[in-house]
Parts: sequence; C-alpha cells; structure tokens
Amino acid sequence: MGRIFGILLIVIGIWVGLEIYTYGVDGAFGGRLSAFSGGTNSAQSARRESVVQRAGNSVQRSMDTAAERYESHLDD
Repeated sequence: MGRIFGILLIVIGIWVGLEIYTYGVDGAFGGRLSAFSGGTNSAQSARRESVVQRAGNSVQRSMDTAAERYESHLDD
C-alpha cells in the first residue's frame, strides 16, 4: 500500500510540474495559482503565453516564412 501511495505522489508531482512548466504559474490550472505569483487577474494571466507556447509560435512562424520563400522561389 505504501508503494502505491508513493507512486501516486510521484505521478501527481510530475503532472503538477509539467502543468506549471507548460503554462507558467499564472496560467497553470486555469489561473488558480496566479495569486501565488503576484498576478492581478487570473483570467488575464491565463491568456498570457508561457515560454513553451512562445517557442512553439516562433517555430511555426519560421516554418511559415520558409514555406512562403520556397513557394515564391518555385514561381520564379
């Protein structure tokens, strides 16, 4: 029983850590943790992009730009 409880705590800890890493403290769990980070409004903070989301958006913009350049090169 102790091992199951320990494994459950580890899984929950990993889940909480990934949630905070992905969305940031202000956006994790729907903004419920924004009070601990000094956020003023949980709804406003939840809309803010996290580091992971900004990186993903940057990669997507780069891919779109490269695709446009490639297509325009084919038209020449």
